[in-house]
Amino acid sequence: MYRLNALLLIKTDGQLSESPYWLDELNCFLWVDIERKHLGIYHWLTKKKEIVSIPYRLSMIVTSWNGDVILGLQGGLAKFDIATKELIWLLDIEKEHYTQRCNDGKCDNQGRLWIGTMDITCKAGAGSLYCVDTDLKLSKKADQLTIPNGIEWSLDYQKLYHIDSITRCVTSYLFNEDNAGISNKERVIEIPEDMGLPDGMTRDENGMLWIANHGGFSVCCWNPVNGQLLAKIEVPVPLVTSCVFGGIDLEYLIITTARQGLSKEEINKYPLSGSVFVAKPGIKGIPANKFGKQIKYANAKK
Repeated sequence: MYRLNALLLIKTDGQLSESPYWLDELNCFLWVDIERKHLGIYHWLTKKKEIVSIPYRLSMIVTSWNGDVILGLQGGLAKFDIATKELIWLLDIEKEHYTQRCNDGKCDNQGRLWIGTMDITCKAGAGSLYCVDTDLKLSKKADQLTIPNGIEWSLDYQKLYHIDSITRCVTSYLFNEDNAGISNKERVIEIPEDMGLPDGMTRDENGMLWIANHGGFSVCCWNPVNGQLLAKIEVPVPLVTSCVFGGIDLEYLIITTARQGLSKEEINKYPLSGSVFVAKPGIKGIPANKFGKQIKYANAKK
């Protein structure tokens, strides 16, 4: 196992910074602060930072083949125009349950969006995993989850990997890319208690999984085939929430963190909590899959 240290990229006091996303078309890094209802935009080349207020808790970012930014919000999905800051609602997801919100999500290789929901108080068993088809049809794939977080696939898309943080493990499913079916649930990575709770994750060009350790001061790289720990990136704050490969050649690992739940003494000890960090692990990432197939959002409304 090799180790390296993450460096500060963006200093910010995010309460619950999450969902890092590399927007290749604009050379931008995007992230959210769920509880403050902020969308962060960092222009990689100019180092300019923007913070945009959104009238909902927001937890997830993907992009579509139409060039839209799609946000997971409390109550559903919306598309967001970076230039005009216009927000257009697309789809209700558990909107009738006022204590529920969307959490982490990603797109598969067929343009479908997979997204988890959870109770805002982390109520046990209240969470679910949904698949949103390219026609905005919603289907539930798993339930009785608590904090559905990182989601990824094997390089050949034969397996789907998913984290329910409270279980301290990565679960593998056999994945049917034709009909979005999942089966044969299996625990493939066990996270030791002293590493904290597994949170968001991303994959590299070799199919290894990089997992943020909430409460563990780190991001770790794991082999999902044999469960072996391969690398550890030390982060100088405790609550590490997620990571994504970014930069022009996807050679940097960009890491989000939080301060929600820390005491005043802990914040004084770790004042960079909530900031965004970066490391260069010597391996590249894979471009993110996009949502949809040139869909027209026929049912979209403001």
